[in-house]
Amino acid sequence: MAGAVKSKVLIIDDNLCYGRMLCRTLQFRDLDAVHVATGVQGLARAKSSHPDLILLDIHLPDTDGIQLYRSLRQEHETRNIPIILMTGVGVIDSLLDTAVGALKSDPVYRKVEGMPVLLARIAKTLNPAQPSDAEAGAPPGYAVRVLSRGPLTVDLVSRRVCIQDKVLPALPIRRFDLLCALLRHKGAVSREELLMDVWGDHHDPKVVDMTISRLRHDLRCARAVSIETTRHGYELVVTAAA
Repeated sequence: MAGAVKSKVLIIDDNLCYGRMLCRTLQFRDLDAVHVATGVQGLARAKSSHPDLILLDIHLPDTDGIQLYRSLRQEHETRNIPIILMTGVGVIDSLLDTAVGALKSDPVYRKVEGMPVLLARIAKTLNPAQPSDAEAGAPPGYAVRVLSRGPLTVDLVSRRVCIQDKVLPALPIRRFDLLCALLRHKGAVSREELLMDVWGDHHDPKVVDMTISRLRHDLRCARAVSIETTRHGYELVVTAAA
């Protein structure tokens, strides 16, 4: 909806590649996401902008994430902001588990769990009164129900794709999510961004090419919609007439 206020998400993570990719992923889902790389920056930004949610990596270069969590809970400006702790460590050891348990926080998100898991937690945290994505039948983390461009309309809840009111045969999950990712981008998008946006983990980028090929086959009868190959990835092109 035009003019709607977007939820603000602050990402505090020293992994620049992951932090920036996560930031773009959330922005594509109509969230106002900002990334900072240090605890000092994170605390200052949280106090000045008062985000609706903080994604906090436990391992930071300038401060311990556990201590920063405590500081955020003690500051008047930030004490009520929901926080999701994150770690790139696949297995949380007993010492870390004990420290997190003392915070009485929600479980730590391990990045190896994949982006869909994190997106589902973000959506549920920002909209606790809304049904879960699984209950609604929608891809996790989306802030709107319908995407559209020209004659192309995609309903995220029913997972229905229409072109000039003609309903296309149902797409498999990954191909549907890939179409949504392309539709959310205005212009070309790299394979790496599509990989993170749709699969959310460390798959071979070739999986993007294979899924694009199959999606093109699904859209072969839709003359108004095409997927063009660019230098580093792909671009969804939608014309005014079928």
